[in-house]
Order: sequence, then structure tokens, then C-alpha cells
Amino acid sequence: MKVRWTLLLALIFVATLPIESLPALTQSRMTVPAHSSFAGIWEGKMDNFPAIDLTINEVEGKVSGWVLLYFQVGSAIPLLTPQAEGKALKFEVEDHRCGGCGEQPLKHQFRMELTGPDEATLRQLDVPKTDKSTGPGLKLVRRQKSTPWSDPSSHQVQFIIVEYGVRLEVLDWGGTGRPVVLLAGSGNTAHVFDDFALQLNGFCHVYGITRRGYGESSHPDTGYTQQRLAEDVLEVLNSLQLTKSALVGHSMAGEELTALGAEHSDRLAGLVYLDAASDPTDFPASSPAYMALYQNLPPEMRQHAAPSASDRKSFSAYRNWQMQSGGVPFPESELRNQYESNSDGSVGQFRTSPRIHAAIGAGALKRDYSRIRVPILALFPSSGDKPRYEPKNAQERAAIEAFDAATQAYILRWKKNLQKAPGNVRIIDLPGANHYIFNSNAADVRRELRDFLSGLH
Repeated sequence: MKVRWTLLLALIFVATLPIESLPALTQSRMTVPAHSSFAGIWEGKMDNFPAIDLTINEVEGKVSGWVLLYFQVGSAIPLLTPQAEGKALKFEVEDHRCGGCGEQPLKHQFRMELTGPDEATLRQLDVPKTDKSTGPGLKLVRRQKSTPWSDPSSHQVQFIIVEYGVRLEVLDWGGTGRPVVLLAGSGNTAHVFDDFALQLNGFCHVYGITRRGYGESSHPDTGYTQQRLAEDVLEVLNSLQLTKSALVGHSMAGEELTALGAEHSDRLAGLVYLDAASDPTDFPASSPAYMALYQNLPPEMRQHAAPSASDRKSFSAYRNWQMQSGGVPFPESELRNQYESNSDGSVGQFRTSPRIHAAIGAGALKRDYSRIRVPILALFPSSGDKPRYEPKNAQERAAIEAFDAATQAYILRWKKNLQKAPGNVRIIDLPGANHYIFNSNAADVRRELRDFLSGLH
């Protein structure tokens, strides 16, 4: 197993820095009540980069918590024997530096001391005696909630470090049975599954991952190739110690599914593509001929009204607009993870930079299913009995038929490519579904997924 970098190494590094290079502490300590609360999420930075998240819970006088280290791949480490003494909190953290060598893990002692209502310092108490440093310790700042709104979903939230300085948000909706990991499409976070996941945890254990660049996961400048995004998912599976799990991906998550299936079929039980089998190198929007057919469609089929200022006055108003526009609204938690919340409660700007979308597109690869050795279930939306739009004349009808025929040609190529996978491939069309197939046809997707899981080894 890999050696785990520890908090000890970080704080020894911090302690050896000259005082002027550390984050500035308050010049004169503010008055802190003797029994102030330690509860909350405390952030520590080094050189302006996240280094530590310290989560502390206080319930009926009992203190517990976790520390997440941004320089160590893996999940948060529990605080051991935490003891609050006035303005100070002492605790221990296990150091598994030899990871699997059979030796008892070392325990290192730390002291957190409040220096203001939302500021504190963190020091290591068992620094080697040979260390003559007199550094002031690592500054911690308590994270402030930007909104009083609380996510009503029953999921648990944790963060897992997948690469130096990069954390991913991981949701756990619980359940019994085979682990199922939900991966969202481009533009979405794992919270888009907040409603759907609760329909699954009666027959499987459901997790969700928010990829880098979205929501509460880190938004680094790099790491958006298909290969790196797939490796992020693998690091989460490793940290959670999930084996023989089923990966369920929507839309662009088909990229991560395909890469992991090709390289790590031995770790997986099956793959489920929720309208996620489009090939980024054979995509309609990149074809001038296809886009010309699109432009020939009746204006009513091409024009999609954007939400007005009134529709964005609150997140509930935005959900109503989604519903009135003919779609199934996202959970409010998803909207709040997609968009900033303005001080007046209105919906702000999209939280993900356009450069991230561009980087993901540039890093996508041609779909190659030929090395996937696990069963595949692929669900596609198809037209229902009721037409989306009634053409006014023969010209409009011909334009619609030409566009639909071109679209079907792409879909047929994608399906044919899927069938190159050497394992069992099951393809199902769901009439009347839209792109968010797990929302528009939740009962159908649940049924097919349950049947698929029951047949996996």
C-alpha cells in the first residue's frame, strides 16, 4: 500500500517556516469566552492553498470530529480522545505511515486554541525535542455558511482527497446490498440524484460523486481529461473500499464509465449508461450538416426561453420555471450546488467556470467499449406517441423528419459501437423520456436497474 502523508509532516513543515511567511494571525487576541463552541468546519491554508479541513461536532457536551488532509489521498481521519478545556481542544490523530506493515499506528497529539470567534491555531504537541522552532502554528478559520438553507436529503456528506489539493464531495444515501455509485452529467453535481437515489436504496447501497470543477468539490485549473476524471472516481472507490460496485453514469459520465470499464473491469460488477453513450468524437453539434438541419426546424422547436429575473428571484421560483418549461425540476439542493446564492436569496451565477467545460470537452476520447468485460445496461430516451410539435405545413414536416432521421443515425451508430463490448450488453429505449431520464422516467429506470443488479455476479 502507498505510504500515507500525515498531518505530522505538514505541521513540522509549518513549524519550520519563518513567522513572516505564515498566514497573519491577529495582532492582539480578541476576547474569547472560556466555553466557546468549537463546532463547525475549520479551514487551514498554506501558501494560500487549502491544506486542512477540521470538522468538529459538539453534542450534549461530547466532542467528535475528523481531519481532512489535502496533501494525502484518501478520506478524513477521525479525531481520537478529543478533550475540550476552556478555549483549547486537545486530540490525537493516528498516523498509518507504514500502511499495512503490521505495526501499530503512531498517534500524534494536537492542540487547537480559539483566538477569536471564528479563528484558532493548531499546534502539534509531540514535536521532536530536536525541533527548536518557535513558529506560531497553523491558522484555522471557521467556515461560514453562505445561506441558512439546509439540505433536506437524508444523505451523509464526506470529502475525499483524490490528488494533492483536490477534494471530491461524496454523498452516501445508505441502503443494503451491492454498492451503486451515481455519476452526474456535465453541469450537474451528485445532488441531482437526491430524489432518485432514495428510490434505489431499498435494494442497493447508493453513493454519488461530484466531479472536480463542480459544486463543493475542488475547482483546480487542471485535471479534466477523461483519464484523470476516471482516476478520480477510482480513488473514491479505493478510499471507500468498494469492490464489485455498479457504476451508473448520466450523459458525459459515460466517459468515466468507459475508461474505468476498459481498465478496471476486475474492480466492477457492471456499468449503467443513462443516455450516456454518445461519442464525443461523433457528436451531432460538431457537424455543420447536422446543425444546418437543426436551423431548418420550426422556430418553436429551436427557441428555448431563458429564465426571467422573476424566475430567478428564488430557488423555488427557478424550480417552478423548470416545471413550467416542460421538464422535471431538479432538487433544490442541486440548484444550490450549481449556482451561487445571492444575498437576497435569488439565483446567482453558475459556479463552474466555462474554461472547465472547455477542458472536459478537449479531454474527451473516442468511445472504445472493446475492453469492457462487465455487463452493460444502456438506457436511451425515445419519442413517445404524442409528437413534440405538430407541423403547420408540409415544409415543416419534411424539416422535422430530416432532422429526426439524422439524429437517429447518430444514435444507431452509438448503439452499434456499444455492442462491441465483449460482455453482455442490454440496450433499452424508454418512450417519452427526456435527457434526464432518471427524472422523467424514474420508475422505469428503477425497475431496469433493479433487474440488472439482480443478474450481476
